[in-house]
Amino acid sequence: MVDSRWAVAALASTSAGYIGLLLLLAAREEPAAPMLMAVPILIAGACFGLRVALITTGMLLVATATILELVGVGVAETMSTYRGIPILMLVLVGAVAGRLHDMSVAMAREGQRARLAEQNLRTAEARLQDLLDAKDELIASVGHELRTPLTAVLGFAELLRVGETSDMAPDERHEMVQFIAREAFDLSGIVDDLLVAARIEIDRLEVTKVPTSLRTQVYQVLEAWDRAEVSGLEVTGEDVRATADPARVRQILRNLITNAIKYGGDRIVVSVGAEPSERAAYVEVADNGPGLPKTEWERIFEPHYRYHNEPTDPGSSGLGLSVSRGLAERMGGILNYRHDGQVSRVKLVLPAFSESGQGPEPDRGR
Repeated sequence: MVDSRWAVAALASTSAGYIGLLLLLAAREEPAAPMLMAVPILIAGACFGLRVALITTGMLLVATATILELVGVGVAETMSTYRGIPILMLVLVGAVAGRLHDMSVAMAREGQRARLAEQNLRTAEARLQDLLDAKDELIASVGHELRTPLTAVLGFAELLRVGETSDMAPDERHEMVQFIAREAFDLSGIVDDLLVAARIEIDRLEVTKVPTSLRTQVYQVLEAWDRAEVSGLEVTGEDVRATADPARVRQILRNLITNAIKYGGDRIVVSVGAEPSERAAYVEVADNGPGLPKTEWERIFEPHYRYHNEPTDPGSSGLGLSVSRGLAERMGGILNYRHDGQVSRVKLVLPAFSESGQGPEPDRGR
């Protein structure tokens, strides 16, 4: 139905005009002219559809009969004068006009649905193309990330194998072993992120929520790291316990510390603490690097997005922060980034463990 004040005003004015003319003719004892009813009926049908046209016809016919009887001009006399033909024609006029209106409205709606479907199809095609491009980019970047450390591991492993029959110094052998361990650690992180990203995508990620010492998880992550890379890193705050999955917490911390080492400043501080008012525990990784503009604070958590993508920097998969936020949310927490002008802060907030809690709570997805 058309929602137009002009259409309503036209219908009301023409109906009132018809009734006024009917009263004038009746006062002169002249037969009414039902065909004058055609104007408001046409407006009703053309503007509001079949139902309103028929209702208008009925109401005007009732009004006509009532007025004629009240002023003494019989309805039978009027009907015999026009032999009822105008009444039938009026009903047909209203029905045809209303039907045409309803058909035009239906065609307009179908056209709108078709345009919307076409728009949705184009959006889906664009989304599919974006996913295909992201897949190709992911394969290329992951291939590079895996190939680089694998090549180094294979190379040094071969040197160690050959070195068994040569006079390789113990210090050289130890350095190679340390390098292989460091690269294997990075490879393990890449594979973990890929597996978690795939499980999150299909909603099949399993997490177990148990009492977890956050400070302990920080030290376990740092113990697996190359000492030279984290020698200047500082850990502050008292130990707190969260309800979380320890392995997933370590995976998040590994990603956050990796980003701080790779892109942050020369001073990195990992803070552990509690927020009693919110019944939450947190770990914050802060560095004095240049930070990110505010427009990037949320984008860095999008899958495959990389703010740091310099030609001299080998591309990364762009999954670390996205996976970390997904893990945080699965454990009932949040992960966000802030920069206060001097320090970049990535904060993991998790539900604090309560002694009155119900114990471990497995979450196995849908």
